[in-house]
Formats: sequence, structure tokens, C-alpha cells
Amino acid sequence: MEINSLSASSINYSTSKTTKAKNESAEKVSESKKCSEDEKLNVFKQEIWKEIDSMPYNREAGISIQITDGAFKRMMKDSKFKDEMIDTLKRDAIATNNSLAGTTLTRIDENGYSGYSYCKENEAAFAAHSSNKDSFYSRKAVKKHDYEAESKKRELQRIYKKKMLDKEDYDNLTEKDLQAQKVYASKQYQKNIGVIDN
Repeated sequence: MEINSLSASSINYSTSKTTKAKNESAEKVSESKKCSEDEKLNVFKQEIWKEIDSMPYNREAGISIQITDGAFKRMMKDSKFKDEMIDTLKRDAIATNNSLAGTTLTRIDENGYSGYSYCKENEAAFAAHSSNKDSFYSRKAVKKHDYEAESKKRELQRIYKKKMLDKEDYDNLTEKDLQAQKVYASKQYQKNIGVIDN
């Protein structure tokens, strides 16, 4: 009797161990599927941002494009929604070249598109609407800031080079003037010595 109960408990133990192993492998498979879904979403996001970056936005205007993760997921599943949003962003990009607005805030969520434009005097309102950088992505605003900083840096380098060339020219000119004065002084000295000797 004891032997049967021992073998029965051994079978129960091995069965539960096998079931546990199957459950763990099923969890790993579902995790890998989830991971691959996240990877697919990241690749999709990069493709969308690359397409947005290629649009002809006015570089002097403040542009902020905010797209939620829910919107990316919907665009991934619904190609019609994706096409509508991309077409809308293309129209916005073209409009920024003819617009009097200084700043444009575009927001896309799973419900669709919303956009705001601010004249140059209302930069504070733009800053208030686009301050939540953790929830949304505003790549164009960052690019504009980087572009302006790079432009200022290049302008300062150009001015510095011009000043250095001007200084070099001035130094050369001053050196030539000094040499000319020395030659003139020595000629005058020679004349005066000749006059005194006669």
C-alpha cells in the first residue's frame, strides 16, 4: 500500500512539474510575441517620423507634432486612418510656408487630428500646450531649436574669421606704414647730413 501511494505521489509531482514547465514556456512565447509587437510598433514609429521629417515644413516656424502611442497603434492597424493623418500632416507642412502663424501645434491621438496655430506674439501659449514632453513627441520644435543654434554658431564663426582677417590686414598695414616711415626718416636724415656737410 505504501508503495502505491508513493508512486502515485511521484506521478502527481512529475505531472505538476511538466504542467508547470508547459505554462512557463507558454508565458515565454506570449512574452516574445508581446516583445515583437513592441518592436513592430517602434519600427512603425520610426517609419512615420521619417516620413514626417521629409515633409516641407517652414524651418523658421515653431512646429510641434505630438502623436500618442494609441494613435500609432491605430495607424498600424488601420491604413485608412494612417493615410488620412499623413495627408493632413502634408497639408499642414505646406501651409506653414504660407502662414502668418509663428507656431503650430499638431496633435494626433487615437480619435484623430487636432491642430492649433499661434501668432508670434503668443509663444507662451504654445509653450504651455507643448510642455508635457513625456506624453508626446515634439521633434520638429527640437529640430528648429538645434537648427537655430547651429545657424548662430556658424554666424559667430564667420564674424570671428572676418575680424581675424581684418586684424591681420590691419597688422600688415601697420607694419608697412612703420617700414615706410623708417625709410622716409632715413632718407630725410641722409638729406640733412648732406646739407650739413656742404
